[in-house]
Amino acid sequence: MIMLNTVVTGIAIFGLRGLYFGLLEEGQVPLAVTGTAVGLVSVMGYTPDVYVAAVAGYLIDQSPGLAGFQHLFIVLLAFSVVGAAAALGFNRQRLAPHESKP
Repeated sequence: MIMLNTVVTGIAIFGLRGLYFGLLEEGQVPLAVTGTAVGLVSVMGYTPDVYVAAVAGYLIDQSPGLAGFQHLFIVLLAFSVVGAAAALGFNRQRLAPHESKP
């Protein structure tokens, strides 16, 4: 069971890293700064894991029961909307015709 858990976790982690590099390729990030870009993406991507449990606990403590969970899901919805807007903006920027450089 431990070996299976380790293998599944490894597949998930390396799959996510593949997404990083796919996004960097789509965004035409130069190879020389790929490491820095992956570091920034990792910090931005994993930051919610650091604080979401504390925020959830606070919101549920302040409004016990159903109301606390509703507040939590409103916060999560807001973060999802921001992420979707960022993805749409990235896609729009990627598909926009680029001006040729002289």
